[in-house]
Amino acid sequence: MTPGRFVERVRLEAARRLLEESARSVPEIAGACGFATLESMRLAFHRALGVSPQTYRSRFYSTV
Repeated sequence: MTPGRFVERVRLEAARRLLEESARSVPEIAGACGFATLESMRLAFHRALGVSPQTYRSRFYSTV
């Protein structure tokens, strides 16, 4: 795994946790996790998971 892919993977995992556990907006999560833009986070989600961040949240967000 290249260093760039490793960094993207760590950012993606952080974003996944926030999408699942917080009510923060998707753009706010992108910035908090180190993605330069919302689009770069969206592309990372599509590469790794095949879904957009919003779709991921709709499937896994828990209000508990």
